[in-house]
Amino acid sequence: MYRPMPYLGERLALTLWVGCLWAVGYISVPLLQAELPPPVAQALAERLYETAAYLGLACGLFLLFTQVAATRPWWRNWRLWLITLMWLGAVLNAFVLSRWLPGAVSGVHLAMSLLSLALAGFGLRADTPAAGGGGFPDIKPGRG
Repeated sequence: MYRPMPYLGERLALTLWVGCLWAVGYISVPLLQAELPPPVAQALAERLYETAAYLGLACGLFLLFTQVAATRPWWRNWRLWLITLMWLGAVLNAFVLSRWLPGAVSGVHLAMSLLSLALAGFGLRADTPAAGGGGFPDIKPGRG
């Protein structure tokens, strides 16, 4: 019997957000800076960081709502606070740094991508296999 994977929306949002952070910060922008003249590379990098920040705003807001709705008491959930820090970094990049201090965007982007390692490594929920929890109720250890 087919059962949908639990928390699929959360996993997709996290994958999209973290994947965008890593692809932009560690692949696209360094490649642009290596291959293009500095003014062109800087302009394209700013657009990429801005797009990543807007994507982070949407995915982060979704993840914040799902974490608050799923956790009681919500203020004890370290994942929620980590997502909040990452979302505030996206707000900072999208509305403050990209307009007044474009050189600082990469520093905040780096911090957000490093914070995302904890979420990717431990999962969004305590009951997921990545977090060391019970995982999916239909899957029993030792059975194929």
